[in-house]
Amino acid sequence: MGEHNHTGTEWSVRIRLRRGGELVFGTGVSRLLHLTDQLGSLHRAAKEMGMSYRKALQIVKRAEASLGQPLLTRSVGGDGGGGSQLTPFAREYVDQFQALQQQVEAYAVTLAKTRYPGLLQQDFGSET
Repeated sequence: MGEHNHTGTEWSVRIRLRRGGELVFGTGVSRLLHLTDQLGSLHRAAKEMGMSYRKALQIVKRAEASLGQPLLTRSVGGDGGGGSQLTPFAREYVDQFQALQQQVEAYAVTLAKTRYPGLLQQDFGSET
C-alpha cells in the first residue's frame, strides 16, 4: 500500500434541534440569523446564502413557531428601506448556539486525535 496524504481532512459536527422530527434550529438557521443581524436584512442574508427570501422567511417562521418566541423584528420600506433585526432572545440564542457548536467541534477534534492518530497527525500536528 502506498502512503496517503490526508492533508485537508476536515471534521465537522452539526448540532440540530428537532421537535416532532422537524428541524427547529441548527447551523443553517443560526447562520441565516447571524447574517441577518450583520446585514440588517433577511432578504440580503438569504441572497448571501443562495436561497430565496421566501425560503428564508419560511425557515424563520418555522423556528419562531417551534421556539415560541419571535426571532426578528421587521420594518417595512420607508426612507431607509426596511430591514430586520434580531430580537434579544434570538441574539442570545444564536450566541449560545454558536458557542455550543464551537465547544462540540473542539471536543470532536480532541476525540478524533485520540481515535485516529495516524490519519490526523498531518492535519492537527502533535498538539494535544
